[in-house]
Amino acid sequence: MKNVKKKLINGGIIMATFILAVIVFSAIINRGSDKQVSDMSEPSLPQIAFATKEYQVNQISGYTKAMDLQAMRDVMTPVYAGKLRVKLLPYENTLTKLKYSIYTRNGEEELESAEIKNPGEEESLDLSSEGLLEEERIMKIQLFTQADEPINFYTRLVDGESNRAEECIAYAQSFHEAAITGENSEIVTATISPDYRVDNSSFAHVTAANSYENVSWGDLAPQVEGKVNCVVTEIRANYTCVRLEYRVITAGEEAETDLYNVEEFMKVRYSDTGGQLVYYDRTMTQVFDITEPVLNAKGILLGITPGDIPYLATKDGEEATFVQAGTVWSYSRERDEIARVFSFSDSTNYDPRSSRGNHQIKLLNIDTKGNTTFGVYGYMNRGPHEGEVGAAIYYYNVAKNAVEEKIFITSDQSYGNVALELDQLVYYSETSNAFYVIVGGSLYQVDLEKSEKAKKVLVSGLTEGSYVTAPASKRIAYRNPKDESELIILNLESGEEQRLKSEGEECQIPLGFVNNDFVVGYAREADRGKTTLGEEIEPMYQVKIVDAKGKEIKEYTQENIYITEALIENNMITLKRVSQTDGSFQSIGEDYIVNNEEQEEAKIIPEYYVTKYKGLQWRLTYTGGIARKEPELLTPKQLTQGKPFVVSFAKEKSEKAEQSSYYVYGNGRLKGKYKEVGAAIVAAEGYSGLVINDRLQYVWERGNRYLIYTITSEPELLKKMRSQLSTDQSPLEALDELEGYGAINYTGAKLSQLLYCINRDRAIVAITADNSKLIIYGYDEENAQYIEVSSGETKTLPQAAIDQMTIAYLGII
Repeated sequence: MKNVKKKLINGGIIMATFILAVIVFSAIINRGSDKQVSDMSEPSLPQIAFATKEYQVNQISGYTKAMDLQAMRDVMTPVYAGKLRVKLLPYENTLTKLKYSIYTRNGEEELESAEIKNPGEEESLDLSSEGLLEEERIMKIQLFTQADEPINFYTRLVDGESNRAEECIAYAQSFHEAAITGENSEIVTATISPDYRVDNSSFAHVTAANSYENVSWGDLAPQVEGKVNCVVTEIRANYTCVRLEYRVITAGEEAETDLYNVEEFMKVRYSDTGGQLVYYDRTMTQVFDITEPVLNAKGILLGITPGDIPYLATKDGEEATFVQAGTVWSYSRERDEIARVFSFSDSTNYDPRSSRGNHQIKLLNIDTKGNTTFGVYGYMNRGPHEGEVGAAIYYYNVAKNAVEEKIFITSDQSYGNVALELDQLVYYSETSNAFYVIVGGSLYQVDLEKSEKAKKVLVSGLTEGSYVTAPASKRIAYRNPKDESELIILNLESGEEQRLKSEGEECQIPLGFVNNDFVVGYAREADRGKTTLGEEIEPMYQVKIVDAKGKEIKEYTQENIYITEALIENNMITLKRVSQTDGSFQSIGEDYIVNNEEQEEAKIIPEYYVTKYKGLQWRLTYTGGIARKEPELLTPKQLTQGKPFVVSFAKEKSEKAEQSSYYVYGNGRLKGKYKEVGAAIVAAEGYSGLVINDRLQYVWERGNRYLIYTITSEPELLKKMRSQLSTDQSPLEALDELEGYGAINYTGAKLSQLLYCINRDRAIVAITADNSKLIIYGYDEENAQYIEVSSGETKTLPQAAIDQMTIAYLGII
């Protein structure tokens, strides 16, 4: 192992010494407990893949538990001539039976099922029943082995004959080959749209707006290692989304070769004239290889990687934990040691099952000794929870060089849903050996010292906007559900509570934390009201920043100005404001508060540097430098204590009704969950993605519309809309009373984005600054046609002009 110090360098060390060391190590680790030392087990489950006319797609892993069908949106598979070709990858398993079921898109009704005994390497499933694939379906495949429980696989299905998915997949493969080999370069140059404003210094993230040199990998000349997994994530009438997952090797700078994980996402439209790349997004992350030089005098060399580097460091800068390419590393400058703390991937033997990327790692806390708590959210590739989805919370003990799983939260949701749900608050206290999590509006505590390990609810009734958490999640502030005049700040590490009581008819609204300070808003019962659209709001007349002892640091108040929202980023607080006119609230410009608290200078900071060959790269820079550059490699052991402690919150979550939510999908993955559909559309636009609601309805898609369209099939609906909007009701209340429809507030989105809705025969209502109402029912490439509600006149204006005069867009669904 090049450039890595060995604990034992004398080739004559006898085996007895090694055995003695193991015995001593195990005695230290296991002293005073029933915890046992083990290694993470290798992956053991089978996989399946599907075949189109010419390509293998969607090689996926299985689940050991039945999943929520509505959440299983990861892949979509086309079916040709009523036959679905399934390739079985049993690995070391013996398959005894295959069973499959077809369900409606919402998963509520089973349409067909069948089974095959002793299946072969490839099976052709008959899906030719009349009407079976007339719309999008979801399929569940179960593989039975000699084990008791089946392994479950999920894919959405669509009739491949009704779209151009096969041609789109072929085009994506051709573009990939042209970019990576440099051959047939015209495929790349004819499709990309280089933008001179886009930075071309980095290979870590490349889009169609980058230069040809960046898209074609510059001088890196990558060689694909292993197979390329082609994942089809969406198939619509006029486009198909494909994500290619693979690894490449290039010549290195510090090392002889570098290894990278790559994801290449393409949204392809295909017509009679050929393929067109609608959207392109490629990311690459260098695999941190301790067998090569990874330290220099300035810091830890991470190479080509996205700039949002997850890391935690002690205040003195001697201990640091960071995540690179799905692996957790812990480095001690003082001891000159580096530990490969956690990874599903095997550093020596590549296995597609362990390398699946449907999980994320979040560093939760680091103490003064470097002991680190971290969570692994999503699909568990291997280990004691292989084939499950959930969140595993681990604690790395530096002194013992051991990793212990503290708790596993199991779920029947998708990886993306789990990551979003548990990102609100997850905290583990080593001091009290207690675990805290917010799920379904309740704050739970699990005392891991108790033999029964029962979870208990500390607070219930938490709703969005009624609580906030500190960045490191050590504190939570929430409005007391039993007494809205009281606000409680709970320190999860110490258990101490700070209670703030408001006076009279006032209430306090938690807004967030700025470093160690707390931001709180004050609202009066008398100020509650509605916006001009009819939405109820609780405006704040004052915002304060207070320190940990409750002492006021700053205060914001302006006459007749109210605050509806506070967005906190670093030391800057952005205030969303409204003013009251004629009994209703209207939005006005933003204002800002800057917290001038001096921050202690960090000893470790992410910093980029540029080289001619590899372009922009990142390192964790030590302000005091690094003297020794050949750290000792440690491989921590896994500590287990009997059966892993698993807890589920599914029941509590399902019993609590949630507000309507909107889910953004981009690059083939769930990117976010939003309460406001306008904000969801804006977010999805950045990925050329789509938005669905709780009922799995397609609320919005980028680009899936005609260039020119007019609603002609619903003349009576347009008349009813005008009639309703002519009443004294607020616009939202009026639209909500249309039979068979519900009102929806698109505020935040632009008209150009909402043309998709018009193309689905859902007219858009524009509310102008003078409170006029326009029903927009048609468009071309530049203009939009609308009915003026007050006069009934039909008019045409440029879309940009309508945007300028509009303060809000509404619609129906």
